[in-house]
Amino acid sequence: MKILFEVWGNYKKWRKVNYLFNGKNKESETSLQILYEDIKPDKVFIILSDTLIDNFVSNSKDMGYIDFIYRIKEDILNFVNNEILQKENLLVIPGVGSFEKSEFKGNPNNFFYILYYEVVKKINELLEKKSESNEKINRIDVYLDITHGINYMTLMAYRVLKEIFSIISFFYNIKFIVLNSDPVIGSNVNQVNINKIENVNLSPQFNFYKFKGYNLLLPFGEIDDTTKKDIGKQIKDIENNKKEIIDNSYVFGGSFQNALLPFIYYLFPDVNKLEEFIDKIIGFFKEKLLIENKDLNKIFIVQQVEIQPLFHSILQIFLLTKLLFKNYNIQKKYEIDKEEINSLKELFNYNRTLKMRLNKELDKIRDIMNIENEYKDYGFYVLKNEYKEEDKIDDRNLYAHCGFAYTIIQIKKVNEKIFIKIKDSVLDNIYKKISNNLLKGE
Repeated sequence: MKILFEVWGNYKKWRKVNYLFNGKNKESETSLQILYEDIKPDKVFIILSDTLIDNFVSNSKDMGYIDFIYRIKEDILNFVNNEILQKENLLVIPGVGSFEKSEFKGNPNNFFYILYYEVVKKINELLEKKSESNEKINRIDVYLDITHGINYMTLMAYRVLKEIFSIISFFYNIKFIVLNSDPVIGSNVNQVNINKIENVNLSPQFNFYKFKGYNLLLPFGEIDDTTKKDIGKQIKDIENNKKEIIDNSYVFGGSFQNALLPFIYYLFPDVNKLEEFIDKIIGFFKEKLLIENKDLNKIFIVQQVEIQPLFHSILQIFLLTKLLFKNYNIQKKYEIDKEEINSLKELFNYNRTLKMRLNKELDKIRDIMNIENEYKDYGFYVLKNEYKEEDKIDDRNLYAHCGFAYTIIQIKKVNEKIFIKIKDSVLDNIYKKISNNLLKGE
């Protein structure tokens, strides 16, 4: 499967040049045409900023924010003038900056979080459609064309896509290609090359952080105090029950990050509940985008809400749970068939140390003789008379044994199947250890 992402600035100011790529050439205002013809992507997404509203401010006194976004998308489709694009794949993300007819105020980091959310949703939808059509996917080629990108948009789009597809690479082979043409604006050239400035096979990465506090949203610092107080109260209402979701996400994320396989099942989030929570956060942010017509010639668009870094971690967990459910049909379980765990260990083949640990731990359980049909501590079978039943567990045993330590898990065998569960008496202590050992975000 091939996916092409384009980052676009103000397309109204582009001129026609002859683009060259892979021995082909095409005269156009944009690199999209030749890339589409050569790459033949399954899907094209264009990343844009809502600051393009500046092009449509004239005679727009009664237009709302959604109306402006609709105008941008319609104009983009007319500009491209073919069937390459679908309106729903034009990602118009809130930006900041001052322009001739408009000014956009807010935290520029909102662009990162909103784009991350939109890409995660779109990729999940795309993978789901492929799955429903029984199309097997082994490899995904991801192209990011930054030829027309500007300022922070380019950097943030790169960060978002590289991170998202590094997580997806736990499940699929990912080729990540970044494209950029020779300079056009500010030059007199009429022929430019589109260059591959990065071309790598992504390695699985899950850089997951824990943040101080539980804030997902805060009122924008530059709005007036009365509005700030009112929005603060509304945020508390929509973030109801957030502590439970966040705490579970932290421990689940730490379990995956350290290949603590039994805990991935024990702590597996409710995917639908998590998605509903995330959608509500984004919906509230968009609802609070304010258009102010301070004079006849200029409008002001204010992002009255700031998305906090913790939301990034929640998005990572959402993406990961969707992929685990889709590819391994994982659901929350307190009693796990050893063969289910055995299949999940392949996710960590990229890391030689984790792979060796998991193989060793699961092989040891497989080779135990005379496992009874009622749960007993793992140590009862391995250490026999030397084993003293206890709930004590230290960090080294937890991580060195990938969650399969003698005092943590219990095993039984029924109809030749080995089942594994975690001792109830150690759960709270281990949850705290996993949470406390997460990397701290700022």
